[in-house]
Amino acid sequence: MQINVFADKKLGIKATISVKEDELNALQQHIKTLLTPYSFNYEVLALKTTEAA
Repeated sequence: MQINVFADKKLGIKATISVKEDELNALQQHIKTLLTPYSFNYEVLALKTTEAA
């Protein structure tokens, strides 16, 4: 998981939360529940996972 927090001129404070693609569905609702009380914008992104050959 990667989390980046930055100032956005239009939105104020914004966080991007990147999770492994195969974990996105399991974590998205949990992240939303945890962050709803806070007054900043966030986005959950899927990181492409590649299998080792």
